[in-house]
Amino acid sequence: MAKGTYYKSMSWTEDGKEFSMMTQLYQVGLYMVINEGSRMLQQGSTTPPALGRQQKKHIKQLEAKGIEVSLGSESTATDESGFWVAVPPKPDPKYKPDANDKLIYKALLKAGIPKDKAEGFALTGTQSVSIFTEDEIEIVKTVAVPLFEKFKRMKEAV
Repeated sequence: MAKGTYYKSMSWTEDGKEFSMMTQLYQVGLYMVINEGSRMLQQGSTTPPALGRQQKKHIKQLEAKGIEVSLGSESTATDESGFWVAVPPKPDPKYKPDANDKLIYKALLKAGIPKDKAEGFALTGTQSVSIFTEDEIEIVKTVAVPLFEKFKRMKEAV
């Protein structure tokens, strides 16, 4: 069984040029695209452990040159079943859900999200979409994201 941690995206500016790298996890591995501005430079596939090693090396090289790197969310994948799947992030044991988190949880349940996934997303402090299918991600975008934005605006107003 292999397991790997990698950044889903990263961006940096080198010699006045903007670069970005994005990934998408599939059961057969990771698909990766590297862009310079809006122009695609490179695309290919690799495994999560290999990409994680490549990213660490590249980040170290860029930082040695004094180049700041913006990193996207970190993800872990495993191939224990013979196919690559995302490993849900571990909940923060110190996180205490508030009333808003509970409203989001109830809204996700009402929208048809399974209880364990709604709970893992709304009540643990992780807010990671890596546990959802593509169809469920669309539900989360339409149900949870607007609520997060509403609650954020409410907190800023207070």
